Amino acid sequence: MTATQQGAVRPGTVVLLGVPLDENSSLLRGPAQAPGRIRETLFSGSSSDCSEDGTVVVGSERFVDTGDLPLPQGVAAMKAIET
Repeated sequence: MTATQQGAVRPGTVVLLGVPLDENSSLLRGPAQAPGRIRETLFSGSSSDCSEDGTVVVGSERFVDTGDLPLPQGVAAMKAIET
């Protein structure tokens, strides 16, 4: 069981949590695709898995991808994010 499944994350852990929402975009849709695109880039062969000081982050126990928030449609999505 991971730290996030237990409800606690150890200090120093990097947590990736996607919020796929573009309900209030005034011009173009697309921000809801960002979490998937970030993961695609992060786990691609051309991405570095280390921090600037050389610490391996991605692929270590210090990195947890919790997936995307399951959001309802419409105004209810904003309320779900707030809670």
